[in-house]
Amino acid sequence: MNTDDLFWINETAEKRLKFLADASQVLSSSLDHETTLSNVAQLSVPICADWCAIDIFQADGTIRRLAVVHADRKKTALAFELFEKYPPQPSDNHGLVLVMKTGAPQFYPEIPDDLLVATANDKEHLAILQSLGMKSAIIMPMKVNGKILGAITFVMAESTRHYQSKDLDFVFDLASRAALAIENSRLFTEANDANVSEKHAAAVLNTLLMSAPVAFAFLDRNLYYVRVNAAFEKMTGKSQKQFLGTRFGEHFAKELSRFGIRIDDVIEKRKPLLNIPVHGASPANPHDIRHSLASYYPVFSENEVIGVGILIYDITEQKQLEQKIREQAHINEKLHEVGTVLTGELNLDKIVQTVTDVATELSGAQFGAFFYNVLREDGEAYTLYCISGVPREKFSNFPMPRSTNIFAPTFKGEGIVRLADVTQDPRFGKNVPYRGMPVGHLPVRSYLAVPVISRTGEVLGGLFFGHEKAGVFTETAEYLVAGLAPQAAVAIDNARLFDAANISRTRLQSQLNFTDALTNSLGEGICAFDRSGKVIFVNPAATRLMGWEHEEFIGKELADVFNTGAGHDPSPEVWNAILNEERTVEGENIFIRKDGSSFPVSYVAAPFIEKNVVQGVVVTLRDITETRRIQDELRRSREELERRVVERTVNLTAANQELEAFSYSVSHDLRSPLRSIDGFSQALLEDYMDILDTEGQDNLHRIRSASQKMGRIIDDLLNLSKLTRTQMRRERVPLSEMVHKIVEEFKSTDKDRHVTMTVQDNLYVVGDTSLIRIAIENLLSNAWKFTSKKAVGQIDFGAESLDGETVFYIKDNGAGFNMEYGSKLFGAFQRLHQAHEFSGTGIGLATVRRIIHRHGGRIWAESQVDQGAKFLFTLPDFKQEKETKW
Repeated sequence: MNTDDLFWINETAEKRLKFLADASQVLSSSLDHETTLSNVAQLSVPICADWCAIDIFQADGTIRRLAVVHADRKKTALAFELFEKYPPQPSDNHGLVLVMKTGAPQFYPEIPDDLLVATANDKEHLAILQSLGMKSAIIMPMKVNGKILGAITFVMAESTRHYQSKDLDFVFDLASRAALAIENSRLFTEANDANVSEKHAAAVLNTLLMSAPVAFAFLDRNLYYVRVNAAFEKMTGKSQKQFLGTRFGEHFAKELSRFGIRIDDVIEKRKPLLNIPVHGASPANPHDIRHSLASYYPVFSENEVIGVGILIYDITEQKQLEQKIREQAHINEKLHEVGTVLTGELNLDKIVQTVTDVATELSGAQFGAFFYNVLREDGEAYTLYCISGVPREKFSNFPMPRSTNIFAPTFKGEGIVRLADVTQDPRFGKNVPYRGMPVGHLPVRSYLAVPVISRTGEVLGGLFFGHEKAGVFTETAEYLVAGLAPQAAVAIDNARLFDAANISRTRLQSQLNFTDALTNSLGEGICAFDRSGKVIFVNPAATRLMGWEHEEFIGKELADVFNTGAGHDPSPEVWNAILNEERTVEGENIFIRKDGSSFPVSYVAAPFIEKNVVQGVVVTLRDITETRRIQDELRRSREELERRVVERTVNLTAANQELEAFSYSVSHDLRSPLRSIDGFSQALLEDYMDILDTEGQDNLHRIRSASQKMGRIIDDLLNLSKLTRTQMRRERVPLSEMVHKIVEEFKSTDKDRHVTMTVQDNLYVVGDTSLIRIAIENLLSNAWKFTSKKAVGQIDFGAESLDGETVFYIKDNGAGFNMEYGSKLFGAFQRLHQAHEFSGTGIGLATVRRIIHRHGGRIWAESQVDQGAKFLFTLPDFKQEKETKW
């Protein structure tokens, strides 16, 4: 070994480690292995060689030169020219061909002239080889799992350096990494091809699922939900995400027991359960009673039951129509009586354990760990870890690492973290609850963490290493682990791609089986047309509806299948809207069967989209003969009901007129005797005061008080009856201003009272100003009256938002009342206090309630005895009024 060789070895040892790390990063950066290998060849000159060539072994046995790199571009062009003019021959038994045949490297410490003579094809070839000045060379095969994928050639020339036998390990390491990158690219291509087929089938299935008017779900053999459609989500009020991974019985246990559904029999007996009537409150809306026919079908794959398909026909509309007919008949009957009318290594565990063991050893760590994310078949991620250097039990009692200040850069893929003493780092000990290492944790001073990042940029996990001594991890250790991390990423990607390809195939077959079972079992007809309008798919229900055999259906034109008897094709505008605008079209029509008979049908036509291109149209059909019959019956019942409503309206109008006449009679005929009683009582008091004793005078005062109270009651009753007949004039009412005016009137007539009043400004409603003033005046009068025994009364008026609705309130600190008797509060003549405590007729709150109800509002109260009362009511505010356009 000459002095140049010794100097080169010592000078480049560190550079080679850095080169391997950089080469690994390049190889893992893309699935385009040709580009990444070319970049590695560029990277190797002049660090590893004066010449670098990369050749690929083709499937047909030929050798293709992928890259040649030399510092002089003219020599690079010459090397390509030489390869084209003198390509390797299968009969050659030396050099590149020999490496490809045997899989063993060829090492040339020295390249003597006689070796060039033996290799050259002719004198011109020999002269060119000699002019290149090659001194030493290594040809290393790129192999994976025993398969030869190509070779890397390193040549020393101008630099006068020579390769040594220990250089073989370095070149072998590089060639292995390159081979792994080529294999990763091949696996990705296979997985992508399988994924394309899966997406094609999934597009057809999704179109059928989304456009089907019936709800369905698919359970696996263990009765776990695998798939539900939009109609199933709407019917149950739950999303697909809430169903996936749960068992059937978790959601419908009560229904299974109530209706005696034994879904296990579908799998065990391999027979369907058909048209089971189910009814009850909808999970989406407990007040909505739904009626359905549920069918449970075994789904077969190669004569094995792989799951259960659930089809639920919502017959609520039909039931509701039938119920409405019954209700209408009942109403018609009741109208006569009462007169009322009324919703490589493809085992992931082995891959990560191997990487962790090697990285722990090379980095000089006492222990290492690889925390990595794993995806289940349902797409959910969870974290696993492997340990090296210490028993797994040393970590098993501690929680998974969190994204603390120390760990975050690794888990987020922000870069490598290497600390000589982690306990001295300013980020250490800043996170609760441990504020450092948990009690019992292995002691860590030296710390090294490297993120493992996929080519897509996804952080797959992190390699973590520790040592109880400070300053253990060097820059070389960082380079080594940094070089392993991309390899781990490539291997994990390979395993994921392999698993994904297998899962895709399984899912594809399952979807195909389910699609076949689904379309064959649906009661609605399904037809699929290509863009030209020819039938490419039809299910049994469609053949039954239209009267055609399956063989007759396939290939037929749209107009021949959906014959409406109008003598022309279905509207081309509708067809173009589906194909070109991707619209879903719904409607009803009369179709003619093969035998010439006609029937009414409802249909939904939706575009079938694959790879963002509309490939055709899927049409679902439903015979609505029975629905039409029920609708006709309902229409006839409604007409009869309307006739009777008119008849009853006439009677009610006459009754109201009689009521008005009665009210007039009451207001005149009853007042006259009361005035006489009051007047004569007063005359007796004035004329016979000296004769009457104290008891007699008191009795006359009581007679006068009772007659006056009776007069007020009659007035209140008449006013209450007028409220329901008065024509309302709706306008914008300044409620806050109205309250201010009423309170001022109270204060002017009762100047001795001390009452504090707060009024929220700028409150407006829409309604009849006169009626609203009567209601507000009654409520404020009650607040004024019931705070009269307080030294300082407090009355508040304002508004608040309750469940998105504006609620007005009048609140006081008066006598209050017992909420146990609150149900009587708004009834006529209902009083919760004795007359000697607080005066009144018991009509005021009944009047308020009637006014609020006439405006479409609500009123209620909250109170405690001696704690005051709060009356709350709703009225259309100005904003709501503008939206509803009174």
